[in-house]
Amino acid sequence: MEQEEKLSLDFGNGESYEVWLEVATYPADKNIKVCVFTENEEEIWKLFELTTDMGIPLEKNQTFLLPGYDLEQIVEFIKKNGLGQLKEEICCSGCMEYPLFEFQEETLKKLDPEGYAAYEQAYQERGEVKNPEFQKEIKTADFQWAYGTEELALRVDYYAINQNLYVELYSREDGAWEPFSDLTVNLPGYCLEPGTACISGDFSKENIQFIQEHGLGTLLPWKAQSGMRQYAVVEFHLEELRKFDQAGVAAFCNQHGLQKTMQEERRQSR
Repeated sequence: MEQEEKLSLDFGNGESYEVWLEVATYPADKNIKVCVFTENEEEIWKLFELTTDMGIPLEKNQTFLLPGYDLEQIVEFIKKNGLGQLKEEICCSGCMEYPLFEFQEETLKKLDPEGYAAYEQAYQERGEVKNPEFQKEIKTADFQWAYGTEELALRVDYYAINQNLYVELYSREDGAWEPFSDLTVNLPGYCLEPGTACISGDFSKENIQFIQEHGLGTLLPWKAQSGMRQYAVVEFHLEELRKFDQAGVAAFCNQHGLQKTMQEERRQSR
């Protein structure tokens, strides 16, 4: 769709792009979604998603910024073009901190009137939300293994090949979160039910103990086979994983069309 106005995005390394924004709506909670596009050699490229979803209904025009890119440059781009302002609140998910952001309504209406109109209608149908609650600290869990106890954070994603659930563990090293190990493994030939995953053979017993101790899933009575090795299979409880990584679980549910299932689980748990 042709945009009324294009913007300039400078990455600070000599790369500058002429870009435009497209406004959409996250299906689970009807929050606003904004993506950045550019054109190169007559092909349209999506540079990145400016926002991310947590499955938490927010106030109008509010969303979480994706911290995976250079956040300072993104914030500078936002300020330069009058797109909105950062709020004081931060939502913790996995081992990342996602800043809350409020878009300037009139600016988005100008940049993508059709996309914003569709978002506004979805927001009105959902209903107004005031003072949403979200996680303010990174949630961790103890992992017992031969070298003692590790305090770990979880990251939830899905594998690109077959979209099976992926769970990664992180430990804190010198104040920074670093990969510790994969909790799951993606085996060829296994396209599993959403939320079910094969458990990594590295520290297999410790991994299963960790899952059971923290109520993350249920061990199934069969094993997956790959080569000469067998792998335990677990049906993860997505609502429990969500307590550790709201953004990761929301993205997984969006990919698999599980938004209504997650909403029902949350209602039952209250």
